[in-house]
Amino acid sequence: KHRAVYLRDELRKKGCFDQSLIDRIDKFIDRNYQVPLINTLVHGDLKTVHVLKRQQEIYFIDFGLFGLANPLYDFAFLHMESRNKEDSFKSIAYASNELLGHTFALSSQQTDIYLKSSIFYRLMYNLGFSLRHRPDKTVKRVIGELVEIIKE
Repeated sequence: KHRAVYLRDELRKKGCFDQSLIDRIDKFIDRNYQVPLINTLVHGDLKTVHVLKRQQEIYFIDFGLFGLANPLYDFAFLHMESRNKEDSFKSIAYASNELLGHTFALSSQQTDIYLKSSIFYRLMYNLGFSLRHRPDKTVKRVIGELVEIIKE
């Protein structure tokens, strides 16, 4: 909720404040956002350029943001990198459920909620960063991605 309040001011400064967007963000936080029950070690900046394959081995690089976070944080990051968000969400939700749902005794519906919450969390960060440092085109793209993840 703190980030949502901060974003109101940033959206006003950028000239793209939209009360209906803020209302949808608040509604998502109140009804659907789930804080993870546990945290785990995450890469923190997992994207395809940070995953290298050499012969039969996989290597991860750039651990500058390595730390404790929601177990689905890295999955959320991979989803955001994808161009086809709908297919990406389905495949990442399936993988999340297979890899983490069983480990933490979560149903597929619960895993989806945690995944959406992770994506939402990262998009809120991206929106703040975009409002301060990126062109309007990027801000609009991030807002569009945020609207998609918070729709009912």
